[in-house]
Amino acid sequence: MSKILFLVPSDWYLFSHRKELLSALVALGHDVHVFTEITVPKDEVPEELRSVTFHPFAGKGANKGLGLFEQMRATRDIIKTLDPDLVHVITIRFLLLAPYLAVGRSMNSVISIAGLGGLEQLSLPKRILVHSFLVLAKFKSGSKNIKYVFQNTVDGEVLLGKQFSRRLNENVFLIRGAGVDIDQFSSEDKPSRNRNRILFAARLLKSKGIIEFIEAIKASEISHRYRPTIAGRLDEASFDGLSENELEDQVGGTGIEVLYDHRDMAALMTETTVFVLPTNYAEGLPKVVLEAMAAGAVVITTDWPDYDKVIDDGVSGLIVPKSKLSYQALSRAITSLLDDHSKRTSMSHAARRKVVDHFSTDYVVSAQLKVYGDWIN
Repeated sequence: MSKILFLVPSDWYLFSHRKELLSALVALGHDVHVFTEITVPKDEVPEELRSVTFHPFAGKGANKGLGLFEQMRATRDIIKTLDPDLVHVITIRFLLLAPYLAVGRSMNSVISIAGLGGLEQLSLPKRILVHSFLVLAKFKSGSKNIKYVFQNTVDGEVLLGKQFSRRLNENVFLIRGAGVDIDQFSSEDKPSRNRNRILFAARLLKSKGIIEFIEAIKASEISHRYRPTIAGRLDEASFDGLSENELEDQVGGTGIEVLYDHRDMAALMTETTVFVLPTNYAEGLPKVVLEAMAAGAVVITTDWPDYDKVIDDGVSGLIVPKSKLSYQALSRAITSLLDDHSKRTSMSHAARRKVVDHFSTDYVVSAQLKVYGDWIN
């Protein structure tokens, strides 16, 4: 049995994106610890993770009076106290709190970069600090004690430069996405003709394209035939996060339904015919896109890094390039799908096949366990 410590900014992100990985480690008998900002009540922690030990961290939503260096010290203290066999750092935001990597501790560490959006949202001093670490990371990319996991090739090349391709599958790995439970997110529960939602689901950030979605729904005038819906989590701590009052002002009179912190995304997806994520955020690989595809919704999104490895434009979804993104272009894309049931059906089947073949949780968790290799017993 190995002791494994995860450094994750928030527990809700962990449950949404890494629950299956932690469940697999628990099932294998490992002693799993998580250092994270705790926002989810104990009775809502997934049953399969009840044996995981959670250590509270004062993150960006709870750092009243707790400065950056105090957060760094807390991170170092938990590592020193637990003395884990393996530390898994998840998301770029936590890198600035992991200075032990920079001072050359000999413990085994895995760094997962799930997109550079977190870096863009940091203040200038924190961005400088993270960039300083990343410069050092390039020099340490050959270290036997550090492994890097990226969700797309663009982020790997940005952060590690030429070392990314040189060390791919040595101590640098490409694992696209966090995986989708293809049984939970299934297209078999509801025929396509019985689906009537046009869904936007993401953190409620302007950079995720929520304003463009609202304006596109207004322009499309489809509220009398379909159920335009926004589902997501407020994140007012982010620089472009919408408050509840701001969002309610935006959707007033549009017929758009807003679901805050909706828990049953699988059920919501089975009611969705078109899923829209017009994001300008620096995505890794949006898990919600894979969930929509697995559930049989047709996805309209933008050209985030390596999008073409997931969506074949015009075959398994529609791509609106960021350079041409506007609510008018988004409205036209939505309308083109709603007016052609045959096209939606064909794309839905192609999207589901893509996820089943390449992005299931079984596939991704297996790949992640291979990254750990003999670092865990």
